[in-house]
Amino acid sequence: MPQDRSSDAAGNRYGRECGGRIAAALGAERIRADGNSNECLHGDMRVVIKCSKAAMQQQVGVYLNMLKRLDAVVGAFENTDGSTEIVRLSTKDYAESMRVRSYVSGDLGLVPRRAFLEKGVVILSLPPFQIHADESAKQPQDTPSVLTADEKHQGNRIWEILATVKPLAGEYYRLTGKPLGVTGEVAEYVAAEILGLTLVPARTVGYDALRGTERIQIKGRAYGKKAKPGQRMSRIKMDAPCDTVLLVLLDNATLEAREMWQAPYSKVCECLARPGSKARARGALSVSAFKALATRIWISKEN
Repeated sequence: MPQDRSSDAAGNRYGRECGGRIAAALGAERIRADGNSNECLHGDMRVVIKCSKAAMQQQVGVYLNMLKRLDAVVGAFENTDGSTEIVRLSTKDYAESMRVRSYVSGDLGLVPRRAFLEKGVVILSLPPFQIHADESAKQPQDTPSVLTADEKHQGNRIWEILATVKPLAGEYYRLTGKPLGVTGEVAEYVAAEILGLTLVPARTVGYDALRGTERIQIKGRAYGKKAKPGQRMSRIKMDAPCDTVLLVLLDNATLEAREMWQAPYSKVCECLARPGSKARARGALSVSAFKALATRIWISKEN
């Protein structure tokens, strides 16, 4: 379909709004506060977030003058079901994969989704969401467009409780060297807030949250910077209706999130099933063993 000025504007608006959502999910900080650029700081890396809709040719473009100052390009590729796959590609691999087109505004390096998947690292998947050029975008049918007053109050109250509990739990840990016992609850709500997950009702068998249709077990661990890597996660439920295990590492002094790692549930179960470890037989993995299976999908800017 030929593009005109209005379709270009809609595409630019989609890119900015999609990039803002992706940056928030990754915990990345936009370099320009006005929101007119998706160039960000993600951990210790300078990246740009480029978004591609499912209805468009699955490729992204970065101007070469920008590429010179980046460490990586983050491609956000929308799937036909509305979910978005986020893949990070180093600038070296990006440059080796691109074809260049020259425009009045400069030389643009274009890289297809295929190259991102072949050479890059998938760092996150987001559930279906829609960003339209107009203001009448419809929400998914199972998601209310407006929260009720009771739902808003409940959500706000939960965060008020957690904000009160976190410093008390940190102080308790400093005094006793033991966790207060709220790590799991804090981890679940922190993960839901940062990654946009939907928490399921308590005592749901096998998983704690949904990302679209993806079922996620969330494990929290208070884990200081000097923590021993042999520290173990809480028990992982085997033979459960689950797709992904998410580990949320919290600062043991403040219970603020430090890092998040995720691994396919099938890989975790394979590791737990290996003979020779009583802890694995109980469903317990060390943090270091889990990291060996997993991908880090989020890191605090303070780390």
